[in-house]
Amino acid sequence: MQRIEIPTSKKKMFLIFCGSILFLVAGYYLAFEDTFYQGNSWRNSPGIGWLVGIIAIIFFGIGAVFSLYKLFSKKIGLVIDDAGFTDNSGGVALGFVSWNDVTGFRIIKVQSTRFVLVYLKQPQKYLSKYSKLKQKMMGLNNKMYGTPFSITSTSLRCDFDELHSLLEKHLENYRNGNA
Repeated sequence: MQRIEIPTSKKKMFLIFCGSILFLVAGYYLAFEDTFYQGNSWRNSPGIGWLVGIIAIIFFGIGAVFSLYKLFSKKIGLVIDDAGFTDNSGGVALGFVSWNDVTGFRIIKVQSTRFVLVYLKQPQKYLSKYSKLKQKMMGLNNKMYGTPFSITSTSLRCDFDELHSLLEKHLENYRNGNA
């Protein structure tokens, strides 16, 4: 099969960046602006507002930095070819994965976002290239879904069904010796 390159969607990354900045500002107001609590039901417990604000600042701050990085990155979001696929799409991108290492894919939906779970023969081989913190975070995915690895079309210039179909087709071709 031919090599398929799916670029990062600059439009989606820009929208994610703008949304992250808006929630970052909202987090700041929750955490640090006393005027927010005047006449508000949170007034009696500003500690909760502060905590929610700090969490929002951290989470959406990371989101803003990530989306800004992806906005200017020259890397192709996802490359699929006869040897395997190279994932550069997410914050915890897999990098190159050989079809020989892939045991299968499964779709899950978390709130409104769909993910392709990637099941590998030796996940530890891929996990070892990440920092201990990322390994811990990915360990939660592993406990919940049986794999630490997933791909979504959120940052890619394709829709989810196309992404899933391409991965499944290429894996099937590899298994049938048509790669």
